[in-house]
Amino acid sequence: MSARIDGLYQAAPLTQDLQVELVWLGYSKYAYMGSQTIGNLSATCASDGDRYSISAYVRNFTNRQYIGYLVQGDPTSLGESWTDPRTYGAMASVRF
Repeated sequence: MSARIDGLYQAAPLTQDLQVELVWLGYSKYAYMGSQTIGNLSATCASDGDRYSISAYVRNFTNRQYIGYLVQGDPTSLGESWTDPRTYGAMASVRF
């Protein structure tokens, strides 16, 4: 049996060059994205010789979702992306 926990931390980056026109239009909040922390868990149980194994996992176990914005040239063109919500599952494998 083995278990693993890992995490990803991203410091708060500027996602866009701050252009004066965008700040005047109130778009400065879309140019700055806060820091992000996402954690994952997994556990695997394998038979002797590792022929059979079963694993379970949870990704983004805190279920925190973060949003990122993208302003592409024209201030009326605003895109956004979200991180994945909590996901979980299991995997089984047989080696031959």
